[in-house]
Amino acid sequence: MADSTKETTLKKDVKKRKKRKQLAQEEEREKGRVSWFVYWSYMIAAYKGSLIPLIILAQLSFQLLQISSNWWMAWASPPGDGHKSRSDNMKMILVYTGLAFASAVCVFLRALFVSVFGLKASQKLFLSMTRSIFSAPMSFFDSTPTGRILNRVYASASCECVD
Repeated sequence: MADSTKETTLKKDVKKRKKRKQLAQEEEREKGRVSWFVYWSYMIAAYKGSLIPLIILAQLSFQLLQISSNWWMAWASPPGDGHKSRSDNMKMILVYTGLAFASAVCVFLRALFVSVFGLKASQKLFLSMTRSIFSAPMSFFDSTPTGRILNRVYASASCECVD
């Protein structure tokens, strides 16, 4: 029994020495939800967030135009056979076409603003990450495995996940 306790003690001492010599540390993972600060920093990364109100305005305009076109068709159309419509057919079609075209313009503007915003924000964050890596001291590369660095860079550059 004394041999087994000595063996266990020796194994523990070896593990402690290995931990002291180990430069790379185990990677920590956070659990829980993403804080609002992360969302906020992404929103202000591109143009200081000035496109966010324009995106919201384009979306609200789109929704209002969709509701308006549905209301117009319901109001202007005759309720059934034998009833007269409230406006002539040409006016009804022209107003509906105008509302649909304005709605399409709002969708296009929203898509454009979201694309420009996302591209600029991701470029800024990626450049910041790249500058941080290139300006890191050599001790960072000694203590951090290359695979971990490459994995982080690839994960942030991939379209599959947003960190």
